[in-house]
Amino acid sequence: MHIREKLDHFKWVGVTIGLLMVVGSVVYTYMNAGDLRPPGYRTTYFTTDDGKTWFEDSVENVAPYKKDGKDAVAAHVYTCNDGKVKFVGYLERMSPEAKVEIDRYKAMKSMPDTPTAQRLFEGGVEVKKPGEAGWKKKSSYGFEGPPVKCPDGSTKDLSPVAPL
Repeated sequence: MHIREKLDHFKWVGVTIGLLMVVGSVVYTYMNAGDLRPPGYRTTYFTTDDGKTWFEDSVENVAPYKKDGKDAVAAHVYTCNDGKVKFVGYLERMSPEAKVEIDRYKAMKSMPDTPTAQRLFEGGVEVKKPGEAGWKKKSSYGFEGPPVKCPDGSTKDLSPVAPL
């Protein structure tokens, strides 16, 4: 009796083997997949010196947070002239009130409901240009944040830089 004939005779064995292979593949993939987000979504840029320098750190950090004893805030890095010039276009952080609320949710390992998340995002995000003294609500600029220009004042070849 050939294998095909045996499988025809004992179809339940073939179905069982097939199902075990599918389940095993799914379990193996789930256990070994790790973080499936693209690398650019795991890190972002931050600065501790008002945008003079910047570094990559986890997107899980909610700015401001302490880094080497200093407050780190998000740095939106841009490039001009085909990547020859890189600079921080603006800085971003959560307002002190929003930061307290977000930290409370993180401690509870839960997510805020949709209206709360929307309120935190719309009213709790603050931005400023490097060198400026005060922080402003990001919502006052719209979703994009403050307008960014190259150091020479133009917008030629201006594009955001994402961490690798």
